[in-house]
Amino acid sequence: MAQAGLVACADLATKHWASSKGYLKWVVVSKNSSTMFDMPGPRGFGLVVLSSGFAVGFVGWAYSRYLKRQVGGLPVALLAGGFVGNLSDRFRMGFVRDWLKIGPSVWNLADLAIAVGLVLLMFESFRSSSAREVKK
Repeated sequence: MAQAGLVACADLATKHWASSKGYLKWVVVSKNSSTMFDMPGPRGFGLVVLSSGFAVGFVGWAYSRYLKRQVGGLPVALLAGGFVGNLSDRFRMGFVRDWLKIGPSVWNLADLAIAVGLVLLMFESFRSSSAREVKK
């Protein structure tokens, strides 16, 4: 799962880069101290604990599917790397640095990795379940 480490490192490097490039039109550095989509929930250390527990549980579940060869390694690596990148910010700073303006939202590389990882995971899960049904 070296790919997960690459995703996390790339996320942290781009966050550092974006923090020093605030003059570019598409770079909007913001401090996200809330949950995804600003949903109600815990803040501060409670959010770190909740996020960490969810990330470990979800990546563990996805990794178990990978070990059973139900999904490939890329979705799991993207999810794990994205979670590590964002959790690193939460642990160190108490917020996540978002910087890439896409439409009305501001994202970071970890957010994109998590979103792509989820889409790939769903696609591969549906593909593997339909392949099992064809074999029956």
